[in-house]
Formats: sequence, structure tokens, C-alpha cells
Amino acid sequence: MHRFGTHWLVAAALLWLPLLPAQAALAQYEEDPSPADSARDEAAEEVGDADGERQPEVATELEVRRLRERVVKLQREVAELRGDPREPSVPVRTLEVEFSASVLAGNISEAMLHSDVLFTLEHPDIYRLSLGTDYELRLRDEQTLQQRLDGLVEFSLLPNDPISPFALLDTGFDEMRRMSLRLDTGLGVRWTVLQDPADGLLFQQAPYASYTIALGLLLNHEQYQPAANFDHRTFVRLDVRVDVEQRVVRGLFVGNRFRLFTVLEDTENLLLRNESYLRFAIGEDIWVRALYVFREDTRPPPGVRRVDHEFKLAVALRLR
Repeated sequence: MHRFGTHWLVAAALLWLPLLPAQAALAQYEEDPSPADSARDEAAEEVGDADGERQPEVATELEVRRLRERVVKLQREVAELRGDPREPSVPVRTLEVEFSASVLAGNISEAMLHSDVLFTLEHPDIYRLSLGTDYELRLRDEQTLQQRLDGLVEFSLLPNDPISPFALLDTGFDEMRRMSLRLDTGLGVRWTVLQDPADGLLFQQAPYASYTIALGLLLNHEQYQPAANFDHRTFVRLDVRVDVEQRVVRGLFVGNRFRLFTVLEDTENLLLRNESYLRFAIGEDIWVRALYVFREDTRPPPGVRRVDHEFKLAVALRLR
């Protein structure tokens, strides 16, 4: 009987020995939690008041915003440790293509097809290079085809910072406005008033908003067809852009893009474009938009009306 009990003691000891390293690791984890757990505990402590008393379960808007900012910061730190290819340290290439059909009232009352292609090479912490084309084909008087083509090159520094300087070159022609050549070149600065980073899977129900303002000083040169009664115009313009987008519900956004050109030597010489839209995201990189565009030129070429209205339905695709 004594020998039988001794054998059981030896067997129990052999089974217990492999568990000792696991118990030691567990004890060390309890004494020294991981950075992620520490960050989570610190974030939970921020929800409490200054005296350490636990607040009601309903968090205030300020507390939610603090937690959200901290989560975004932790996600960036994890991406750095993992070497995530989408991390800002790696340049990102994207191609956006948008096709639309619209009807204009003003200079044209017939159908119009429109395509917009934008290629972006971005190193978010350093620069952004954008190359774009904007092409329109219009049918006027049921028999006359007219074209408009714009090309854009824009280079921005520190695009992720609240203040980002940029340089651009924008050129093209417009048969409807009897313009054979338009050339804009200049410098500007973009101010990101608000860029809510919570448009991810973690906070799908949180409000998302983006507000940016850009100011530029451009040298503008325009050449016209003989029917316009004058050859060319050259002047310095002030370029003002305001872009706003706000999520209403999940997948549905409302936005507005405002752009104003004014001649410094003649402030009544204005070129205004305002675009209001609803955007419905079908997927992360596919969406449709319904737009209303208002244009006004206070000094249009002869034969061109001052005001245009445009209603447009667009489908867009983004490739990464």
C-alpha cells in the first residue's frame, strides 16, 4: 500500500512539472500587463471623473471623442509594429474614375456625358501628387457636338497636416465657351478644419465629417476663338475652395464643393461654381452620386450666357 501511494505521488509530480512555466508566465502577466491592456485601462480611467469615482454608463460626447482619438493612435502604433503596407510610411497609389450623365439649363439644354479620372501618388506624411483629366461631351441643338477637356497637375506638401501648401497647373479648352486655351498656374495653401478619422469599421455609427478650405493665387491666361470677338485675356485670380462632407447615416453622405475665382484688378469679375451632392457608398471603393451644379460667370464671352444649371447622376470606382 505504501508503494502504491508512492507511485501516485511520483505520477502527479511529473504531470505538474510542465505546468510550472505557464503558471510563472501568468503570474508575470498579472504583475506586468501588456501595453495594450495598460492603454485600455488608462482610457477607461479617463472616462471617470477627477476624483476617481465611476461615472454613469452613458459617456459624454467629450469622453467618446477622447477614447476614439486614443484608439486611432493605438491603431497607428500597431500598424507601425506590424509593418502594415497601408501605413503612411509607404507611398499609396489610387486611381478614381467617375462617369456621369446630365442635363443642363442655361447655355445648353441637351444631354451631356462626363468622365473624370484622377490618379494620386501619396506619401501622406510628406507629399501628394495628383494627375487628373476632366472630359465633357455635349450635344447642342440636337445636332452640334461640343467638347470640354481639362488637365490638372497638383503637388501638395504635408497633406496630413492641418496646413498644407500646394502648387498646381490646370489647362484645357471649352468649345461651349468658345475658349481654345485656358491656362492656370500658381501656389496656394489648404487648411483642414476638421478631418474625423472615425470612418472605419470600429465606429461605423459615429459621426464622420470633413471640412477643408483652400486659398490660391493663380496666373490665368485664356485664348478664344474668332467668334468671341476678342483674342485673349490674362490676369491674376484669387482661387477660393471650400469642401464639406458629412455622413448622415451609414453609407449615405451629403456634401458641397464651392469654388470661386475673382480677378484681383477687378473684383466684380467672378467665376463661381457650387456643387451640392448626395453620395451613397455601395462598397468601400464604389459609390454613386446625385449632384446639382450651379455656375456663374459675371464676364462671359459674347454669345455665352451668364448662368448654367446642371443636374448630374454619377457612378465612381476607386482602384488601389
